[in-house]
Amino acid sequence: MDNVNLLNLSIATDADSINDRYVIFNLAGGKFAVNCKHVVSIEKPTKITEVANAQLGVRGIGYYKDEAINIFDLRIIFGYPSHKYHVENEINISGHIMEHENLAAEISAKVTGGYDFTGDPLKCGLGDWLESYKTSNVNVQNLIKRIVPEHENFHKLVSKAVDFRSDNQEKTEQFLADIESAKEELTRNLNELHDVLMNQSKELTVILKSDNKKIGIIIDDAESVETMDEIQELPPAALATQYIARLGFRKKDKQDAAAVKKDPQPTLIIEAELFF
Repeated sequence: MDNVNLLNLSIATDADSINDRYVIFNLAGGKFAVNCKHVVSIEKPTKITEVANAQLGVRGIGYYKDEAINIFDLRIIFGYPSHKYHVENEINISGHIMEHENLAAEISAKVTGGYDFTGDPLKCGLGDWLESYKTSNVNVQNLIKRIVPEHENFHKLVSKAVDFRSDNQEKTEQFLADIESAKEELTRNLNELHDVLMNQSKELTVILKSDNKKIGIIIDDAESVETMDEIQELPPAALATQYIARLGFRKKDKQDAAAVKKDPQPTLIIEAELFF
């Protein structure tokens, strides 16, 4: 394997060391690995030419050092949506913004016109997502930390509005202005979160070799180069794709899981030879 410094990954070139080491990478929120003995290089995205009637999972033809090679998109192979689709349709920040705009409008109508409000002022889909979403992206983590109290403040104001009664017009207008201000601040930060989420995909190409042949696989981002503390064969019934037949556990994952009394997260091992 060539010495790869693109991601500051420490990769040995000694044959015995390579056979025991794996490039750990992320794909659609999951951990995957490929044995270093098959890895030639890890490259930034290159221009890919689409090919009509290409085999399933091939995004197109790319070039590595002037050599034309097939580029496989692992998201397609494993049935994951594209990063853009995931952000736009599954996380759906624009939908969460619309939900809160509608809620603010309903509450305004309730306060000014006495209309009934039948929803739950403290619960929404965004709250569930903010609580459950996990990411290693520091920018996203910091934005979520900023949004959580803003979101809670907005819903506290909505909750107060359900029982709001006042004959003082100035007080009513100020109360509605506070709700509008909270909504606008929340919307501003949600739009920023959307942009960060859209741009967080680092999409890299791992160049693999077998004998004298090379191919590329597209991943979300690379994390580290490590040995596996334990490797298990997957039973046939668990095999959703021909490219994965084993899973591994890193020592770090076992230790982290033991600390919180949970099962460790497995790392799915890509069988590189099967791409050729």
